[in-house]
Order: sequence, then C-alpha cells, then structure tokens
Amino acid sequence: MCSKYNSNDNLHGSQITLISMEGDKFNITKEACSSSGLLKNMTNLNSSQCDDCDGSDSEEEDNENVNLDNISSFCLKEAISFMEYYCKNPMPKIQAPLPPKEVFLENLGNDFYRDLTKKNTDYICSMIKTSNYMDIQPLLNLMCASFANIIKGKTPEEIKDYFGFDDDDSIPKKIMRK
Repeated sequence: MCSKYNSNDNLHGSQITLISMEGDKFNITKEACSSSGLLKNMTNLNSSQCDDCDGSDSEEEDNENVNLDNISSFCLKEAISFMEYYCKNPMPKIQAPLPPKEVFLENLGNDFYRDLTKKNTDYICSMIKTSNYMDIQPLLNLMCASFANIIKGKTPEEIKDYFGFDDDDSIPKKIMRK
C-alpha cells in the first residue's frame, strides 16, 4: 500500500509516465505506483531502495517512462484511477468467505469501490486481467470478489446462460476473453 512511502519526500510529486499498447501516455505519481508490484519492479520503487532512501537525489530521472504493451488505454486509465484513489483512501479488506452481496458492498465503505463492483462483466474481466498483469492486489481482489458475486448462488446452467456459453470446455477461455 502507498502509506509505506508517504514519509519519503522524494516520491511526492515525482511522476512516472505509463504508455499503453496504443501508445497513449498517462502520468501517475510514484506514490500511487507503489500499489503495483509490476511498476515497483520496473522502476526505482522496489522496497530496498525506498526503505534505504536518505532523501538525497540520485541520478534518477524526474519522470520515467514505462511501456505497458499488454494494457489498453482504457484499462490503464482505470487502473491508474484506482491506484491514485487507493493511495489516499485504502480499501477495507475483503472478507473470506465472501459475504452476501449486500454485506460485501456495505463493507467496502465508500462509493468509489462500490461503483467499481457494479460495472458490467466485460469491464470486470478486463480489470481482472489488468490488475493481475500489473500485480495490483487490492484491485484484483475487488474485481475477483465482484465476479464471484455475479455467479454466486447460480447453478452451472444459469452461469452458462448468463455468459451465453454452449459447451463446458470453453467456459474459462470465453470468460477471460471478455
């Protein structure tokens, strides 16, 4: 979570430019990037450097570019929005086992997180893939819980009908293609 880096003044205001598969560029603070394992590993945000930071400037650039050729502009923009918000407003831990949908939504505690869970299945599947690739664990947990709530309590036949599947062998592939 971002709070680990809040005391490090070098991260405040520092930006990283993320480049989507379409070549669109998005700026994000290094502080917000700390919620992504991928971005921490691809930049100078790995924990050993941040934990040992003495406040002096190194030879790092003020603005780094990170190519994310596997992430669409839409998904990258959504992931950045989540990371920036999450950094300032941590999400409550998702209960396991997953409580009933109403309790799950109530436990999220704020409309930003609740609204993400109410998106359509295509959005949720896209954000599961994005958050998994970028290693944004809180977003991945939220999207997986949202997906679980969609199918929770449905029979296999109802799930197939909901997603428009016709054969059992292709269900996982069709879901993740969405």
